[in-house]
Amino acid sequence: MSLTLTSDTVLKMDVSDLAEVFADGGTPVPYQSTHEERQAIKWIGSRYLIAELILAGIDDTGTIDIDPMAVGAALAADGLDRVPCLDDGTALSRIIWCIGPDDETDASELTGA
Repeated sequence: MSLTLTSDTVLKMDVSDLAEVFADGGTPVPYQSTHEERQAIKWIGSRYLIAELILAGIDDTGTIDIDPMAVGAALAADGLDRVPCLDDGTALSRIIWCIGPDDETDASELTGA
């Protein structure tokens, strides 16, 4: 995908269309996060691998390159299907939920373990 997803775009998309955006699996998709989403992820901090992954991927403009394989592995390692404490009504939460946990991917690549 060549365009950066925005909160408005994601929230207007049908879930199946959003899932299709991330279906490739190996290609990170840029997402322009909102201030509220960034604040929530910073508050969650290093309590969960998924939050650490998102924090590590936020650039100075608030854009996150969302790698579906890394997200799936982090969720699986955390035993979750979403980011805890991130409002389910946010676009970032919807993206993460659409990707979901991937029990087939080894999370040790993310943690260095």
